[in-house]
Amino acid sequence: MRLVNPERLYADWCVALKAGRLHCTGPWSDTMTSAVLSDLYDTPLRLASADGATVVVNAD
Repeated sequence: MRLVNPERLYADWCVALKAGRLHCTGPWSDTMTSAVLSDLYDTPLRLASADGATVVVNAD
């Protein structure tokens, strides 16, 4: 499980790199999705809510 919320406190724009190349860029709502994260890490991931925070968990 990975907590996502701390980064959102300091940035409203996200840049994601994969293999040293730009993968996607944009507002958090467009870039930090289950589909984008799964593609970035080559594993099925999903966003979940836990105690009012957004976390990334394995989708398997």
